Amino acid sequence: MNKSVVCYGGSMSDKDSSDVRPFLHHQGVGTLPQCIKDGRLLDASERHEGPGQDRKDPDSLNMSNLPIMYLLLLLLGFQAPQAQGRPFPTYQLNQYLAKIDEIMQILNKLPLPSQDPLDPNETEILRENTLLRPNLDAFLKAAENFHEDGLLIWKNLKEFLPLLPTPTPRGDPIHIEEDNWVDFQRKLTKYLEILDNFLNFKEKH
Repeated sequence: MNKSVVCYGGSMSDKDSSDVRPFLHHQGVGTLPQCIKDGRLLDASERHEGPGQDRKDPDSLNMSNLPIMYLLLLLLGFQAPQAQGRPFPTYQLNQYLAKIDEIMQILNKLPLPSQDPLDPNETEILRENTLLRPNLDAFLKAAENFHEDGLLIWKNLKEFLPLLPTPTPRGDPIHIEEDNWVDFQRKLTKYLEILDNFLNFKEKH
């Protein structure tokens, strides 16, 4: 059964105001609206409760928003722009550098790589950040022509695909002469040097 609550304002025009006015005046509350519940004067925090209603704890309201906020933070954290390449933890850097070393060991087999410098234009193509991914695609395709060693190189190179940025390329990727191991060897050696520098820079930033 609901408990009755009677409120009186400054006008005291209700029929029971004559019984309540002396009590309010004695309490020194003046003409502010007051509420009586089962003969007891209610404080301000209790006056707005309706029948069968519980007061809401402000802290509980804030706590109810935490799961939504946590989910939003997770979504923001995992939405790394594809154009920047996938970030990787520091401990993984050595794993990728070890893959570069493994490829270099294959490239340094006989015949030894030519010591002649690359054409300056080819060097610039290999150094262009927007071409890191297209150049890697070119080396992956060329590696398919070199059987056993090419397969080992291909398996290691493909591990770098998720790490490289994919912005709009500024120019064409490196050209590799078909079935020319020496050309492939010289250009990939330079590319791996550039890739090593890129990974070290990425890990620090």
